Amino acid sequence: DLEAVLRKVLSGDLLALMLALMMTPRHHDAHRLRQAMEGLGTNEETLMEILSTRPAPQVKDAQTAYSEHFAKLVVALLHKDNVVAVVQSDIEALSASLDTKKTDPAVWINILTSRDTEHLNREGEALEKILDKRFSGDVRMGLKILVQSIQNPYLLLAQRLVPMKTSVVQGVLVSHC
Repeated sequence: DLEAVLRKVLSGDLLALMLALMMTPRHHDAHRLRQAMEGLGTNEETLMEILSTRPAPQVKDAQTAYSEHFAKLVVALLHKDNVVAVVQSDIEALSASLDTKKTDPAVWINILTSRDTEHLNREGEALEKILDKRFSGDVRMGLKILVQSIQNPYLLLAQRLVPMKTSVVQGVLVSHC
């Protein structure tokens, strides 16, 4: 078996890369999701990269448990379908959520995961600025990655490669090349 031979002659990052290249894309995504959730910390950036850059059918099987609002974002991404945007109602809903002392992420999650990407793409930079001011923690990180993946998924993936962390580089290259 090829995997056994590779394990005998290779080690470290090269072995991990070769084993990843042998996986189907779905199996590799599942493997990366599992790795991102293992251990004491969760790698939310990897989760969001996978969930926001894949078509809905590729992420339907993913199930995760997170903080309430982050879970809503993940679940919404798992069920995302593009819907023709109703621009005026989006503006009203987002404006209303900003009028409160504490911004409700549910409105943002709903709009960012259910609207046509062309509509959202026009407002990407403005959305990122608002997200920085009104949200914090995993919700802010998740929403920002989602906005970035709507604007330019390839740029988001390229930015993920910048730190040159081996597992991230391998994951992005195997999944997207």
